[in-house]
Amino acid sequence: MRYVVRDLPLESIHKDAFKAAEATHCARDQGKYWEMHDRLFANQRQLGRDDLAKHAQAIGLDMRMFERCIASGEARGRDTEGSRGGRSGSRSRGTPTFLIGVSSPNSPR
Repeated sequence: MRYVVRDLPLESIHKDAFKAAEATHCARDQGKYWEMHDRLFANQRQLGRDDLAKHAQAIGLDMRMFERCIASGEARGRDTEGSRGGRSGSRSRGTPTFLIGVSSPNSPR
């Protein structure tokens, strides 16, 4: 069994959704995806640019790396790709969405 996470940020109801998704990917680069994910879900009213930096610091990220990742937009494509794939293949409309399925040993990762 695999647990796969895809971002489906809904900017129509939350203006900071895409930037928050990027922050989780920047945290993943430092091995702290779930720490950032959990912190952002627990603090959904504090997702502005300054707030994201505070969350990153609180979970112990290297702030230079995090700031560089956020500023460069290098993580932006990751959440856009997940969003496109998640919406088209599963009819998902938002986050979180949970799907249960069967995969074969030869399934792509």
